Parts: sequence; C-alpha cells; structure tokens
Amino acid sequence: MVFRQKNSNKKARAYVVGIVIIVMSVIAGGVIVTMASRSSSVMSVVWPQPNVTLTERQTFKVALNHTYNPNDVMLRWSVENWKQSGEMSFDGTVFVADVNTDNWDWKRDNTYEVNFTTLDKYGNFMASSSVTVAAGASLLVNAEAATESAEAKGYIVPDSQTAAAVESSVATAAPTAPYRIEWVPGPVRSDQKFIFHTEGYVGRDLSAFWSVEGGHQNLVYKTADAMVFTTNINVFGWLWKGVGPYPITFSVTDKTSSAVIVSAVLELYWKGVPGASDIEFRSGGTVIVPPSTTPPVVLTSTPTVTPSVPVATASNPVVTSPLVTKSSPATTSPSLAIPLPVPITGKVSSITTLLGSTKLYLPTKPAVLNALATLTDSTQKTAVSYILAQPSTIWLNGDSYETDAYISGLVAKATSQNAVPSFVLYNIVQRDCNSYSSGGAKTMANYKTWINRLAGVFKNTSAILVVEPDALAMLNCVSGTARAERIEMIKYAVTTLTKTSPKVLVYVDAGHPFWVNAEEMATRLTSVNIAAARGFSLNVSSFASTEDNVTYGTYLSNLLGGKRYVIDSSRNGNGRAPNGEWCNPAGRALGQSGTLYPDTKGALDAVLWIKFPGESDGTCNGGPGAGQWWTAYATALYTNRK
Repeated sequence: MVFRQKNSNKKARAYVVGIVIIVMSVIAGGVIVTMASRSSSVMSVVWPQPNVTLTERQTFKVALNHTYNPNDVMLRWSVENWKQSGEMSFDGTVFVADVNTDNWDWKRDNTYEVNFTTLDKYGNFMASSSVTVAAGASLLVNAEAATESAEAKGYIVPDSQTAAAVESSVATAAPTAPYRIEWVPGPVRSDQKFIFHTEGYVGRDLSAFWSVEGGHQNLVYKTADAMVFTTNINVFGWLWKGVGPYPITFSVTDKTSSAVIVSAVLELYWKGVPGASDIEFRSGGTVIVPPSTTPPVVLTSTPTVTPSVPVATASNPVVTSPLVTKSSPATTSPSLAIPLPVPITGKVSSITTLLGSTKLYLPTKPAVLNALATLTDSTQKTAVSYILAQPSTIWLNGDSYETDAYISGLVAKATSQNAVPSFVLYNIVQRDCNSYSSGGAKTMANYKTWINRLAGVFKNTSAILVVEPDALAMLNCVSGTARAERIEMIKYAVTTLTKTSPKVLVYVDAGHPFWVNAEEMATRLTSVNIAAARGFSLNVSSFASTEDNVTYGTYLSNLLGGKRYVIDSSRNGNGRAPNGEWCNPAGRALGQSGTLYPDTKGALDAVLWIKFPGESDGTCNGGPGAGQWWTAYATALYTNRK
C-alpha cells in the first residue's frame, strides 16, 4: 500500500455535531452576562457561565464530552472574528486559557462573542461553541442616545443615509492634525512595527485594527498615550501569493458608533522571492522608500466616511512634504541567524550526468492494471491508460514483501532499460503523526536497521531516493525525546545512504511552499545533515503549482548553499485548491510528466510523479482508504490536465 502526505492546511473531517441553543441572561455586579451556548457532542463550555462578571483576567474552560487523548486535539479561543485569539492548554481535566479581558473595550455596548473551537492535531475542524459576554462598563440602555451624542460632538456617523445630513457639522469638527501611520522597518524575519497616530481625534473613544487581504481584524493596542496605537506584524511566512501583493488594511473605528473613521492600505511585496532578504511596501502603487535612519516612514489618510486612498508623505513624523519614491529602492541583506552549509563552489554536475541517464523508470502497477481490465467506460479507460504510461516513484514503507530481492529486482529491471528508478522511503517512527497513513518503524533502532539493509541493497547502484515525506514539515507533532529521535533517524538515513554510491542521489523531504517558512525549513534540513545529501524534495502528495514550488525551492536552495531539489508534479496541474484542501480536493489536474533536467541553470533537478495520481489521500471527500486506487478521481485528474 502507498501512503500519503498530510499537511498543515488540512480542512474539515466530517463530524456530526448535535446543536442545542440555550440562551440565559442574568445581572451580575451591574454587568449583563449572556450565554448563547452551542452544546455539541464533542465539547462543552465550562466557563464563562451565568452568575459571573467578566473583568480583567479570566480563565476560560472547555471540557470535551468524549475521551480524547489531549495530545490528539487542539482547542482555540477567539473573540469577535479573531480580533484576539489563543490556544488552550489541558490542565488534566479541562482545557484552559488565561485571557486578559481588561482591554476588551472596542465596542460601545461592551458585549463580545467568544468562540471556542476544537481541532484535531492536524488542524481539522471538529466542533465549536460560543458564548456572548459583557466586559468593562455597563450596557447602554438606549442605542439612539449614543447616536445623538455622536452627532452632537461632531463624530462621523457611518450610516450612509444620515452621513450627508451631518456632513457640514463634521467638516467643521475635523481634527487639525492628520491621522498617520508610521512604519518602522525591521529585519525581514522579525516583526514590522507600525504606529497609529490619532492625536487629532482628542476627546473621541477609538479602537484600531489591522487585517491582511480582508481577513481577520486584529486588534491594535494603545500605548501609554491614549491616542497612539502600536502593533508588530510578523510578515515572514506570507507565501500564499508568491511575491505579492499582500494588502494590509489599517483602520481606526469610533467605539460610540463602531464606524470606521479612516483607513489606509499598504501593499507588501517580497523583493525577488518569498522570504527574500528584503521586502517593500507600496501605497497606491507607489513604492515607499524606508529611511536609512530614523524617523520612520509615515502614511496619512484624510478622515472620511468611506475609507480613503492613503497618501504617501515624507519619512518625517511631522508630515510636511511629499514622500520621495523610486522604482528600485536600495536593498539590504540581514545576516541569517541559522547555521548553514558552506556554499557550493565550482561546477555542479547535472542530475543526468551523475545518474548516467535521462530516462526515468516506469514501474508496473498490478492493482491499477487489474482495475483497468474491468473498465467499460472509454473516458475512464483512456485516463487510466495514460496515467499508467507515465514514469512514477516506488514507495518503500517497511512492509514485509519489500525484501532485498524485491528491491534489487526493481533496480535491475530499470538498469536493463537504461532508466533510473526513484524510491520514497516512508517508514519513520510515528509516521504521518498517526493519522491516515499511520505506521512506520516501531523504534529508532528498528528504523536504523531498516536503513542499513537498504544501504546494502542500493550499494553500487543508480537511483533517486526521497527520504521521509512530511517528517520534517510535521516535526512539531512530536516533542522531547521523540523529536530528537526523529531528527537523528533522518540524519542517519542521509548519512548512511549517501555513502552507498555516487549514483544514489538522496533528497530529504521539505514539505511544500505553503507549510513551513523557508528559513525554518532550512534550519530543520541543516539539523539532518542536508550537506551530505544531493538536496531536498517538495510538494510530495500535494498540489502546489510548479511555479510556486520553484519560487520557494529557489530561495530554500540559496539558504542551503545551492542544494538541488525535485518537485512532485503528479497532481499540480491546476495548483492547490483555493481553500487549501489537502485530501482528495476537487478540481485538481495531472501535472507535467516526470522529467530529469540535464542542465544546472537553476537548482531544480527534476519533476517527478512521486504520488501516484489516482491513489486516494484517505477517507475524505468520498475517497477510499489512503493509498487505495480510485478510478473516478484519476479520471478527473486526467480530464482537467492542461
């Protein structure tokens, strides 16, 4: 059986959750606390509950209604569309989170919806429950009073039907100082600092937020000065659109009316490739040049009812002149904080030169051939026949039938055809972190024994070896001794297998472009002796486009001193699913057939069909078990091919 990759972007498994709506209200310490609980078959909110007052710091509590291993689930809390959020930890009985609610003051009526979400350890949704609570001051008795007060004070009212009526009075009450955002550039792998200046709105009760691409509204905290807001945004790892743009919207709202008073948009671009040593911001298409020294970059925006287009200004905190721009701002390259191999010098041999062939081996697939023999539909027959005619990779999972003779026979057959066989080694302890493709060696000692045996089989042969898909990308699913042993096992495999033959090329799996940021992956690869390997593999059993993989792979290669890489192109013809679905997503397509590149202009050695297209990712979206043949899905992949 061939097993599949799981990744960090996994979507919902099917869970049947019974929903019961319960609404209760009480008066507690002058604050109304309302609980609207969705009690599910998976989880129950223990606290907040009636007869409590929500003040300052709270310990939220959620209990699971079934017996789950705490290591197999994750719980998160969030408030008001993720303006604030965090993870919950297991205290031996329930999941808890210590939350500072003292700064929940961005809504006039002080009522907030708190949501609790249960996920499995890979991020798959299981269930959610929510409570509505009040924090801080008492609730307003009359919402109309708030509106009247806003108009009397010259506040901007967001309602488009009433905005015109108060336009003149608002204009006379406009602040004398503009709203400003300062950008204080930081190292690309660190936080970018932004400062919201709203001193021109003295006397108004304000809140500030930022979001990227219209996503979650993130609350920005006030400094000691009640009219200044400061936030740090870690943009590293923003890879889902390649070099960009990633529009970041900054907004200030009036707590009395919840209206957006003013907003500004910055577009973030990676310069060259995602994760590169430099980024740039643009405003309205114009590059903002960061200052070489203080003061920081400043954006201004005129307060209006509808968000205005931000105006780039001078890099002086006091806005006095237009901002100087240029099309190609200077770049800087901060030093890396990770140990890296010495950059490769001299000529790099191509993969075809090392392997002595440009042809990839075409293995037989008995189970698929048997399925083909039973088909009567002409479209299905054409699709399956086409897939069978493409060279693909052989998976070694440590199964009993994978004897020395079996593997040697495959290598010998490939050699007789002057073709290069490719193999995946997929037998790490706690494989797939015990999910759909669970299994693997029982202990580290068993794994090393298996590697030693394979080293004997591949001695003096020619082959491509992809080592342990997902194992490094999923490193966070193991901890302590298990984490150290996983690193040791992969390192042992690399060190041992690379000594078997100069024609055995080892590639350590590095996940895909939308999983682990490149610098973190470089650190993990370095820890397993990537210096001894030919390079790394990308996109195994995943769907990211070849273009996205090349962007990510090129940068990762640079971090690793020029290491080469291969891409699984078997199902990436349409790129990844729009929602990031990883398990049998609809609308995907076959990608480029396996190809070895006979030059070294880039760092890409080959595209390979590592995942055999048509084999299920698991029992999701109508699929059979992981690794089982699925004719309908194979046909769809073929039909959608470019």
